[in-house]
Amino acid sequence: MSYKQKTYIVDMFLMWPVCMIAIYLLFDLWDIWDLAFFANMNGFLKFIFAAVAAFFSALLLLIFFLNAYPISKNHLEIMTELDKNGYTQRFFELSEKEINRIISAGRVYKEYRFFAMYVIFQADGYLFSDNVYAAIDSINRLNLKDLLTFLKKIDKNSFLGFFDVQMAICDELNDPFRAEAVMQDAAPYLQKEYGKSVVYDMMINEVYTLYYTLKGDSDKAMECAQSCIKGDDPYRSYIGNLLIAKVCLKCGRLEEASERVDAAEKNAVNQLRKQALEKMRRDIERVKAGNTAI
Repeated sequence: MSYKQKTYIVDMFLMWPVCMIAIYLLFDLWDIWDLAFFANMNGFLKFIFAAVAAFFSALLLLIFFLNAYPISKNHLEIMTELDKNGYTQRFFELSEKEINRIISAGRVYKEYRFFAMYVIFQADGYLFSDNVYAAIDSINRLNLKDLLTFLKKIDKNSFLGFFDVQMAICDELNDPFRAEAVMQDAAPYLQKEYGKSVVYDMMINEVYTLYYTLKGDSDKAMECAQSCIKGDDPYRSYIGNLLIAKVCLKCGRLEEASERVDAAEKNAVNQLRKQALEKMRRDIERVKAGNTAI
């Protein structure tokens, strides 16, 4: 199911009952139920009529709101592309265009959740494309003060994602000093949010895994990576195996790293996960070819 389809289904689920209640209230207020057309209807038939009318009303309103306003229309287009095809050139073009629209319209803080989300996704996408300096340019549009003020309470997924991307940049640069600076900012929030959500925990474990590999503590890094895997959970298995592969790569255990990537591939259910695996395989091949900067 595509992002667009999921959006319509979720929004319809929320809007349909609201429209149904509104129809009942308005019909009572205007005495419409007393008109001849409804006079012979029993309560069940009136309910069916209201349900059908509410469904089409909700659908029309949803189509209008998702297409009439740039923030809604553009968001749907960006996220549909990301969900369907992953980090593509079209995604970068769409996200950059929307980021620039928000900036030029002076709506960065009014639409900060969307602005930050696109910047974080875009920076992550550049890392997938081995373009670390483009990732830095993109993520530098955000700062911790604004994230705390405008984002932390409404979108913790993106808030934690900011630190995840920052640490991944440190990893790409192989810069332990930069990693230490990122961790000083991140640690209080990582500790506070750990254990509240599987998704949060996986991001937090990734931040710590990359941090400890950069600090040269491979045992601690491996412990963080392995803690992701729990039972047969496919998402946890995917993240855990990919992080273990990262640690193995840093330690020069290239065959084990490749085996872990193969294990993660079993749960690569979308294009984004497949792109992460492709990135990891490229890194392994570069090390095998003698580039020890990874």
